[in-house]
Amino acid sequence: MRPVGVDVERTVGRTTMRNLTPLLHPCEQREFRRVDRPLECAAFTQLWVRKEAYLKGLGTGLARELHLDYVGAEGLAAHPVGWVFADIEVPTGYSAAVAIAAETGQEVVVELQ
Repeated sequence: MRPVGVDVERTVGRTTMRNLTPLLHPCEQREFRRVDRPLECAAFTQLWVRKEAYLKGLGTGLARELHLDYVGAEGLAAHPVGWVFADIEVPTGYSAAVAIAAETGQEVVVELQ
């Protein structure tokens, strides 16, 4: 059995986004500042669900400081070693992601139906 974390959230508003962005990993903050304004709430929410899915997979949830782990704001290539991330397609106005622990060199295939 391997650790798995999943999160689903309604797209956050600008106030929530502005309040939470300073808590993120410094690289995530820099990446996020480059997102076009019309897309920033959706982009932030997608990053947030990846981060929270990972923290749930660790078993800490939001008790762990958000700046400690970089999950990447620009895609799934940058993530903590030993973890695989997948965004989950959900209705407009929501974001969802799954984070799965994997052993080094182990291939993990995420099939979402």
